[in-house]
Order: sequence, then structure tokens, then C-alpha cells
Amino acid sequence: MTWVDRHPWITGAIVGSVFLLGLLALAEAYLRFKNPPALYTADREIGWVAKKNYQGVFRQMSLDGSYYASAVQTNSLGLRSFRTGEDAAASKVILVLGDSHTMEPYASDPEMWWAVFAKQLALNLQQPFGEVKVWAGGAGGYGTLQNLLLVRRLKANNLPRPDLFILQFCGNDYVNNHRGWEATTMVHNQKFSRPYYDPDGIVRFSDKWLAPIWRSALLQQSRLFSYLDTRLQGIFYKMFADRIVNLPSAEVVAKFDQESLWITSELLKALRQELPETPAIMVNCDPRIEGLNAQWTRLARDAGFLPMEKPAQAIFKDKDKGAALLHADGAHLSIEGNKLFGQTLAEELLNNPNLLDFRPLNFRPDK
Repeated sequence: MTWVDRHPWITGAIVGSVFLLGLLALAEAYLRFKNPPALYTADREIGWVAKKNYQGVFRQMSLDGSYYASAVQTNSLGLRSFRTGEDAAASKVILVLGDSHTMEPYASDPEMWWAVFAKQLALNLQQPFGEVKVWAGGAGGYGTLQNLLLVRRLKANNLPRPDLFILQFCGNDYVNNHRGWEATTMVHNQKFSRPYYDPDGIVRFSDKWLAPIWRSALLQQSRLFSYLDTRLQGIFYKMFADRIVNLPSAEVVAKFDQESLWITSELLKALRQELPETPAIMVNCDPRIEGLNAQWTRLARDAGFLPMEKPAQAIFKDKDKGAALLHADGAHLSIEGNKLFGQTLAEELLNNPNLLDFRPLNFRPDK
């Protein structure tokens, strides 16, 4: 009698395991073949970052059902970029940092809101200062601390000082910035991978036992794991809504609110100090004036940013026209939405009474 005959259960387990691993490998290979290369990669300090020298084309759909292609390219620093003229040495340079509204492939590089903003700005600059180059960095899901860590890394890699700094904020940043608050949510790939600036002033990652597993390089790079994790979270949301979320009491929520406001304020001030000589504005993708988001303009001014409120308001003021302006997910901008957002931001900046604060950009005073 052979060893296989004497140990049928062990043999079956080995064969079954090999078969299962083969299926998983085939599924991973299929997802990598079917989809563009992943835009992001794991990072031990920041959690995840955009890949350097990346190229990818994505198939997207607007909320109105129309399909379009989105081409994304990053440079050696992991930044998307656009310039208004042919000369590589643009006379004015803009640095934009943000989250998915800045970095995700919802539109091609020349069609993103920051590129539209640069085009509109170039038309209003005094000659010969009409050429503008914009660098856009960040990543989907980023909080304020991650943008702070990113700008420090960019400076360490000799990023030239920009002529204008734009921080793209969002109402969910308050939760993203608070470790305890985000721990009550279901977005595993963010809360287990993100660094947090705690109320005690120390940068920490999640202390949940699953967090190191989610941060492992193998799972971070697996398209199959990402696909399954995202789908399962969607199923859980539909089946159980907030019943499976560890909702804190009203007292704890109030405590989280105060701590998140302080953390966000401190991080914004620290981020502003990284480029103290550069004029800086802050734009919010969330137009709601409720909860903590009602205080974002105050936090912006306290930190030294000039807040711009009109771009988000322009997108969401007319819900009847919103289908063409929004991506199919209903939360991000389509090509048309990016165009309106960028043009509105340029108009608000050029007509702002604090225009003299941006004299280094050589704006025409009559614009």
C-alpha cells in the first residue's frame, strides 16, 4: 500500500489546496489582464501612494450613462501633470494635493479640474506669464496627514517651490483624520492602511489585529483581494446598513468631533507651513454646510489658506443637470463636472477681493 493510499485525507487536502491556489492565481491573472495596471502601491510611511512613471487608460461612465476613456500618466515623483503651452519650462507652476477628486482617473489629465483651472488661469495672466504648469498629487481616500507626509517627501526629492499651492479638501476628511472615528467604518483598505495623527500628537496606524495583514505587500498588490474586499463591503452595506458598524454613543461622537476638529486644524497648519512663501488656496469637494464640514472655511483661514466655496456649489446647485456632471458612482466628477469645477475655481480666484495676496502670480487687477 502506497503512502497516498494510507493517508487519503492528507492527500486530498494537498490536492485541494493546490487546486484552490491554482484557481486564485487564475483569478488574479484574469483581473490583471482585464483591468489597467493599479495606479497605487503600498507605502510603509504614507499607507499608499501613486506609482511613479505610471500610464493607464480607464473606461469610465457618467451618471447619465455615457461612456468615456480616461488616460492617466504620472512622472518620476508620482504626480499627474499638465501644462498650457509647449514650452516645458512653464513660467508659473501650481501644486495641487488632494484625494480621489484630484488623483483618481475620473478624467484624463488635460480634462481634470486642476488642468481646466490652469487653462483658464493662463488666459487671464499678463504676458509673458501666460504659460502655466500644474502638478497634481495625492491618492484616492487620502486624509490631511497623508497629504502632509506627501508634500514633505516631495520637498525631500527636490520638488521646486510652486507659485501657487491648492489643497483639495473633502467633508469626509474629518473622519479620515481620526483613528478612533474611522475605526467604526467598514472601509478596511483605508482604516487598516492609513497613518493617523492622534490627539496625543503621535502618528500611529490602526491597532486592530487585522491591520498588519491588510498592510502586507502581498495583499496590497493583489487585485483579487482588492476586488473581493470591495465587493464584500458593498454587500454588507446593502444587507445590514449601519447595523454592523460599531456606532459609538452620542457622548463618544461629540468627543470624536472635538478631537477631529483639533487634529484637522493642526494638520492644516502644519501643511501650510511646508510652503510658507507660496500663496495657498483650499477648495472643498463637499458643498454641504452641516456638521463639521460647516467649519472648513474657518479652519482654512486659521491655517493660512484662502477658502474657495463656489466650485462645489456650482456642481450641486442644480440636481437636474447633475447626471452629466457626475461620474456613475454619483460622488465624483465626470469630464463635464471637472470642467465646470475648474472654471468656477478660476473665476472665483480671479474675482476674489483678496487678490493682492496672490500678486506673485501677476494677475491682471481688472480680471
